[in-house]
Amino acid sequence: MKTCLCISRQRMLEEALLFSGQFKDAMQALLDWLYKVEPLLSEDQPVHGDLDTVTSLEEEHKVDDNRLTSREILTLGWKLSSLILNTNIP
Repeated sequence: MKTCLCISRQRMLEEALLFSGQFKDAMQALLDWLYKVEPLLSEDQPVHGDLDTVTSLEEEHKVDDNRLTSREILTLGWKLSSLILNTNIP
């Protein structure tokens, strides 16, 4: 019985360690992306007066906004998973 409990606890620890590594990699990817797009989001960037350029910039903004929203959803999932893992470990 004790051996089964130890094996179960070891599996849980291995899963938590794997999750921790995946989370760290995902956070690093997010930070890399943020550093990459930060200059593009600067308010000092000139806005040209022609309609095509403004429309193009608006479309780029919508794409970036959608990416950010999907990242927020992933982050909420990670937080929920970590809460579940933390509450299941005795």
